[in-house]
Amino acid sequence: MPIVDPRQDWFLLSGREEAGFTILKFYRDLDTKDCAFDCVITEDTLRLIWAFKEQDPSHHDDVDYHGDFYFPDEVGFPIGRPGDPNLFIMETHYDNPELKSGIVDSSGLTLWYTPELRRHDAAVIMAGDDGSAELAVPPGLSEYSINSMCHPSCTAQVFPPEGITVFANVLHTHLVGRKVQVRQFRDGKEIGDIGQDNQYDFNYQQIRSFNPPKIVKPGDSIVVHCSYETRSRNEMTFGGLETKDEMCLGWMLYYPKVEMDLCASYVSAYDQLKALNHPDPDRLLQNGFVPGHAFKSAVRNITWTPSLVASLQKAQMESKVEYGCYSIRNASAVEGPPMAPYPFSLNFAADPQPDCFPVLSSAIVPFSRPALFWMSALLSLVALIAGRRV
Repeated sequence: MPIVDPRQDWFLLSGREEAGFTILKFYRDLDTKDCAFDCVITEDTLRLIWAFKEQDPSHHDDVDYHGDFYFPDEVGFPIGRPGDPNLFIMETHYDNPELKSGIVDSSGLTLWYTPELRRHDAAVIMAGDDGSAELAVPPGLSEYSINSMCHPSCTAQVFPPEGITVFANVLHTHLVGRKVQVRQFRDGKEIGDIGQDNQYDFNYQQIRSFNPPKIVKPGDSIVVHCSYETRSRNEMTFGGLETKDEMCLGWMLYYPKVEMDLCASYVSAYDQLKALNHPDPDRLLQNGFVPGHAFKSAVRNITWTPSLVASLQKAQMESKVEYGCYSIRNASAVEGPPMAPYPFSLNFAADPQPDCFPVLSSAIVPFSRPALFWMSALLSLVALIAGRRV
């Protein structure tokens, strides 16, 4: 049983039972200053104890969840026209580490369509590193950061003069991700964020709506900044598609539709190897049957010291990166700039946190109940829209 808070800061206003539901209305200060028992309520992911069906759950894992997401009234996703998607695929990722049997999945999606077109066509831009082999995080660390930039020249090529309107996003890493921030820059200066979660939880991923929406103008740059915690790991973590691998992504749902589906940057394997004092990175990468495999083999068994960790982090922040901005429908519509260092510093100062900010445990494990993986299906749907599989 949970420990009872001796100081009650939640105030019940009313309660009733209606059509099988128990409905409670209450209020609480966002910050009660009760650090021992209360978390500060922010827009980040928070954990609560709750029940959600007719029967009380038999275990804290036995909780069903469902939710709805609607586009703004003036926005719709186009289908059926030349250049539009002509099919949707629902792909659900299951994870059952305890090998439980007899589990039945009842999750799903309902898509509504109409021949009456709305004013704006919506689309998705996937920003960030979608699992490149060069994404490398050393083991045994309480915090380590990775960045991926949508270069200002990419947005300048395809965004309309008034910019695009971002009305929702999805943030995504895998198991060791702890923070995801999509940061917006104009003329090299940060002007705000396009969504962030400083208490990111792989087991609870969702579409977040913006009210008011965010405006991204041509020439703006977008940096996806991810922080990882690898204290429970003894081996390197690399980018990849498997749950044990990592990514650093922010999908942006926006309008009006432009010819860009992916915008990212990827750190140079060569510069990382140089920073780690590899004797001949040129030869290694040229002779490697698969360059990403050669990079992984070279750094997998390094004995990490604080100075080597600092050297790798510096290389990832300051060395040359490969920029990519792509359109699935029109390959010549947008093109990334030549390989070069970031156009401005990405050594961000730590964001100030409330005094009673919650700390996530490092022992987060993947869900064993597949019914809660409806979000993976939605992520796959969004990725399909962007033309990439994640």
